[in-house]
Amino acid sequence: KVDVSGTHALKTSLDYFMIIQYVILGYADLVTDILVIIELINSDRIGMAVINLFFIVLGVVLGYWNSDRTAWDLVLNVTQLSIFVDGIETLKQGKQTPGLVLSKKMDAIVRSMPSIILQLFSLLIDLEDYPAGKTGYNTFVVSIALGILGASVTLSGLHRKAGNRLLTWQFGVVNLYYISEILLRCLMISVAFISVREYAFIVAGFDIFLRGFVVSDGKKDEIDIS
Repeated sequence: KVDVSGTHALKTSLDYFMIIQYVILGYADLVTDILVIIELINSDRIGMAVINLFFIVLGVVLGYWNSDRTAWDLVLNVTQLSIFVDGIETLKQGKQTPGLVLSKKMDAIVRSMPSIILQLFSLLIDLEDYPAGKTGYNTFVVSIALGILGASVTLSGLHRKAGNRLLTWQFGVVNLYYISEILLRCLMISVAFISVREYAFIVAGFDIFLRGFVVSDGKKDEIDIS
């Protein structure tokens, strides 16, 4: 199970706006990822399209695995309606639900950030095929930008130093940090794959497993995915 701590009560109208924003950003990011996959298929880059699609499917599988695993949970995850339903439930209850926190974490870490890296790699490796201003170029740029913004907003809202409400000045500072951190890290990994191709998996894999080992502290069933 993924840790779903970090829920907040909705105390102001801005807090309610943040929940709506979470939902909109989540779906906007997903739609642009699908548009990128279509663009990759049209460009005969089937392998990259399949890898991008894999992370969308992985998010669905892990989202269901970390739920109560009922038939309704299966439907919500397969149809990508889980964020919408949890968002509505949060607005009705006046506080973030564990399901919303789970959905946001899973979406940011499992789908959004890997997609940012893959799309940066796809754009940079064949930049001459995507002239600035053309539809393909704009699709990649918008998808990458929404991925970074969505992931940073999600992780900032869940950070322990962001305050006890959804929208605080601390949240703004933490969000600026996450935007910079995500962009820099994804650029570095993309450049690594451009430079050494599949051998970059060795470095990325070591980094991921080391972080997981440190965070788990021996408790493999209590790893906080963020």
